[in-house]
Amino acid sequence: MNDKMITRGSVLLKQWLSDAKGKSQRTLALDLGVTSASISNMVTGRNAPSMALAVLIQARTRGAVRVTDWLDPVASARVEQMVRLVGRVDGEV
Repeated sequence: MNDKMITRGSVLLKQWLSDAKGKSQRTLALDLGVTSASISNMVTGRNAPSMALAVLIQARTRGAVRVTDWLDPVASARVEQMVRLVGRVDGEV
């Protein structure tokens, strides 16, 4: 049985690491306060980050890897819909 789940987040994080000059899994791990193995496991789809870590990844990658990228497509679409609705309630579009 394959325990890996390659998410959009896995793919985008791997891409961000390869595109970012001077960034490696090790330096990202140090920036985020996790192990290099944790980053490797996220990139390969073995593990997904916690919600708190996903928020930190979104901030560190400046939105290149969003929190919703780690969710399955149905959950991601629901979150995006809720965000749009909240924006409307707050007077934003």
